[in-house]
Amino acid sequence: MLKRFLLCLGLLCTPLLAAENPATPAPTPVPLAEVAPQLEQAQEALRRLEATLQAPASEATPEAEAPARLAAADKLALEGPISLEELSALEATWEKRARQAAANRAALDQRLDALEAALAEAALLSDRWKQTLQAGAELPPEVRKAVEALLAELGKRREVLQLERRRTLSLQNRATKEATPVQEMVAALKASRDQAVGRLLVKDRPALWSPAAWSPQPEAGTVVADQWAALRAYLAQHPGRAALQAALFLSLVLALRWLRPWLARVSDQRALEGTEPLVEMPASTALLIALAASHWFYPDPPRLFWVGWSVLLLIPAVLLLRRLVPPQIAPWLQALVVFQLLDQVRRFLPAGTLAGRLFFLGELLLAAGCIAGLLRSGGLREVLDPARPLGRVVRAFFLAALGGLLVAAGAYAGGYIGLGTLLGEGVLASAYLGAICYALLAVAEGAVMIALQVPPLGRLAMVRHHRTLLWQRVRRGLRWVALFLWASATVSFLSLHGFVAEKGAALLATRLSLGSLSLSVGNLLACGLTIWATFLLSRFVRFVLEEEVYGRLRLPRGIPFAISRVVHYLLLVAGFTLALGALGVDATKFTILAGAVGVGIGFGLQNIVNNFVSGLILLFERPLKVGDVLQVDNLEGTVTHIGIRASILRMESGSEVILPNGKLISDKVTNWTLSNSLRGVEIPVSVPRAADARVVIPLLLAAAEGHPKALKNPKPEALLLTIGPANCDYQLRLWTLHQNEWHQIRSEVTLALHAALREAGVL
Repeated sequence: MLKRFLLCLGLLCTPLLAAENPATPAPTPVPLAEVAPQLEQAQEALRRLEATLQAPASEATPEAEAPARLAAADKLALEGPISLEELSALEATWEKRARQAAANRAALDQRLDALEAALAEAALLSDRWKQTLQAGAELPPEVRKAVEALLAELGKRREVLQLERRRTLSLQNRATKEATPVQEMVAALKASRDQAVGRLLVKDRPALWSPAAWSPQPEAGTVVADQWAALRAYLAQHPGRAALQAALFLSLVLALRWLRPWLARVSDQRALEGTEPLVEMPASTALLIALAASHWFYPDPPRLFWVGWSVLLLIPAVLLLRRLVPPQIAPWLQALVVFQLLDQVRRFLPAGTLAGRLFFLGELLLAAGCIAGLLRSGGLREVLDPARPLGRVVRAFFLAALGGLLVAAGAYAGGYIGLGTLLGEGVLASAYLGAICYALLAVAEGAVMIALQVPPLGRLAMVRHHRTLLWQRVRRGLRWVALFLWASATVSFLSLHGFVAEKGAALLATRLSLGSLSLSVGNLLACGLTIWATFLLSRFVRFVLEEEVYGRLRLPRGIPFAISRVVHYLLLVAGFTLALGALGVDATKFTILAGAVGVGIGFGLQNIVNNFVSGLILLFERPLKVGDVLQVDNLEGTVTHIGIRASILRMESGSEVILPNGKLISDKVTNWTLSNSLRGVEIPVSVPRAADARVVIPLLLAAAEGHPKALKNPKPEALLLTIGPANCDYQLRLWTLHQNEWHQIRSEVTLALHAALREAGVL
């Protein structure tokens, strides 16, 4: 309000200040020679004013009394005993409303500033063109008519702008009224929470074994009635929300029924194990999903709404889990629904009375007895192997829950109502949420499994070839997400979220110093996560390229490998840059570091840089590719990898030779498969001089042509090279496509040739 008052005062004082300040010139008429171009600029200004009017304005709350009415209903809840978990939920709701109110006021302030600027521009234009019209006796009639039309339009725009400004001021006033009860409620909730935390170890009521606990106590029954009235008013204000949620439920039921014939045609039915309950019970699955999405359908509902929601959500979750878990666990899931109903019934009992205390104490003891019976019955031992990590974790959770319930029951019976309520409700709520999260996790896993079997994902090559691998990776990610959400909610139920957030922020802000270098734990964690995410992204991108893209394109051999390596290097460079930014490294220090690295390159890293650049040349120029057969010096083998510094050559003996990339670029390299896959085999033959060449050459050709792996085209060749005093030297040449077997082929042809020459009497 003070800002608006100063702004209006400034507008009123503007003419006086303009008269006193010579630096603010008064509007002057437009010169006759500039009237036409100035008219075009004025039309552009009109379009800007129209755009300002058409800009979306912030929406006001339907009625300014709504926050006040909600605050009054929640303040009644604060007058009676209320748990820390309920206080935390209320505080989160009202803090969200406070943020929304602040954003609404900021949007209205921005809108009002834009309207004020538009009004000032319209007033300046109107004054200038009025003076132009008064001083322009020589204006042509058509120009005068255009100026008059412009002034008429400016007048209309100013009237509309003034109306919009008054409406925006009214909305701003209503927003200010709405913000007051919101801020008061946030402050009251914070004070109540601090007071409740401080009184956790303070005795609130007499112990149940003392006579004072059994004396008559006043009842507080107005809270439920007011909450019920708030719920009815909320549902009346949002009549279409329930219809949308019902539409979602029906759509999901129809979609699950439509999926049945698709799943029946899947060839590998074993891949769909675990999804049968989701499709066979479409109503329960759809109801679970629709109720889980209530946060998006019902913004900021009253506290009583979540009471009924928690009971309804647990019913389809348990119905699904009965089909998914072993039979030994199913009866305990039904008991969980009973406990949830009892817990919600307890909320309608008079708070703080003897009946309410006895009811909650009985609920805690009954829950503890059920957990003890489950642990002693051996049901968990039959289902979960204690030797496996999951079995140990689940058993540890049940033991912790049992201990928490017993401590809560003892504290509650001893009169420590706050501590007992916090522990008891926290453990029970964590158990309820654990069952719901497990059911939602099963639905999510089943949805992923089905999506990988049916189109369009089922038709992708990477899904067909690696369906099991993709399913395992996605399932692992979903389980980690579910575990994180459940743990976060459990911490919130125990009212430890503030403590955990404070300690976590302090830990992340802790600075580690090494000489002049000082980094925080948060920066180091962000740097590590960025590098880890970069490698994951690189692997995923290369996986998609290799499985989906390269198979659809006709690329020369070696191009896919080169593209994958370049993409890998680019992503690593980008990730390293982001990691440095997350680490908080000063740009000047990084420049100095880069200069030092440059000096190091100039002195001691020439070979490394040479090999790196040579590797890039190998990828782009492609004188050799993965799978080529190379001969380097006296080494001969197959290229299996081209890396950033060196390449790997697999020898026929099975050993692997690591060759620096620089050697492959600068030295002489024989590539047997650069342009084709032919491999020539040369066999020298020496026979006595008396042997007739017309007999020897056909024998040589017959031995080569008789081998099944020798090519017919090009044909084998037999040549007479030299005639010596005692022997004649021949050479047999043949070609094969079996690069890795040429030694064996040469040996087999030589044996056949030797046998043929002996049989012919040549040897």
